Amino acid sequence: NERGFQPKDLYAMCQVGESSKAAGSGKIGRKGIGFKSVFQITDCPVVVSPPFRFCFDVARHGVFGYIVPTWLDDPEAGLPPKHRGLFQKLYPSREGISSAE
Repeated sequence: NERGFQPKDLYAMCQVGESSKAAGSGKIGRKGIGFKSVFQITDCPVVVSPPFRFCFDVARHGVFGYIVPTWLDDPEAGLPPKHRGLFQKLYPSREGISSAE
């Protein structure tokens, strides 16, 4: 969203059936099920919105992977090679991304 990712957004993503979005707020999605739909196409969705960088890893954590985030020190390392170019365009300076900061 336009204000960037907030702790309450992460909390909402970890819940089932809850949402941090108020009706009429101009944000898409409600009822806490929108993000969970990404699990139809991947077992490990990655969220990068500085300073946040985490994934939900179902392959590694089983059913808990749907609701328990895993911090990523280097989110680019887990990306398929075909997506790394886009990542580098979005975060050319790696500001807020690198664990070395």
